[in-house]
Amino acid sequence: MGPATGTGVVFGRFEAETPNARWVGDALHGPRVGGRKTYLFAFLDDHSRLAVGYRFGFAEDTVRLAAALEPALAARGVPASTYVDNGSAFVDAWLLRACAKLGIRLIHWTPHRPQGRGKIERFFRTVRDQFLVEVADTSAAELTERQLTPAAALLQLNALFTAWIESVYHHQVHSETGQTPLAAGTRASTASATARSWPRRRR
Repeated sequence: MGPATGTGVVFGRFEAETPNARWVGDALHGPRVGGRKTYLFAFLDDHSRLAVGYRFGFAEDTVRLAAALEPALAARGVPASTYVDNGSAFVDAWLLRACAKLGIRLIHWTPHRPQGRGKIERFFRTVRDQFLVEVADTSAAELTERQLTPAAALLQLNALFTAWIESVYHHQVHSETGQTPLAAGTRASTASATARSWPRRRR
């Protein structure tokens, strides 16, 4: 049976039995950098709550989604399925083709139904309460004062977020799993995907 796409309905409380059985993906509005809005694309392993892929960008599109997802696949392996939002980046034809090529079952959650979204929403709440609360918006004038380009400031934001994920979030015991995400997310045996496995995005 080949990879499936479409809308999935999840009833009750569900947790994947093993790492990489299912990833959950969504986007969160981030701080303003140089006066420009940022968006955080993130993917969470459903079993361990490990943040497998994440990246802030200046647009909520497929290019920025790929910037979060491709390194995750290379580092963590290929999930059996991924459960994602219905936003335009997540329903883009490129993502459907890429998931089909890698054998990932792509499932879009049903609008206005909260089932299955709780883990990523809780993760985003933690991001807001523990990380974003310490990050101030910046204006273009402030970046000019610091002699920073918007691209350089965005790189700094991503570096700070990576440091927080790796040194804080992954080492906090989760109240539902009773383990840290790092301990629960043992290395999956699934072969990693490389950038060559991905279809090229059409410009």
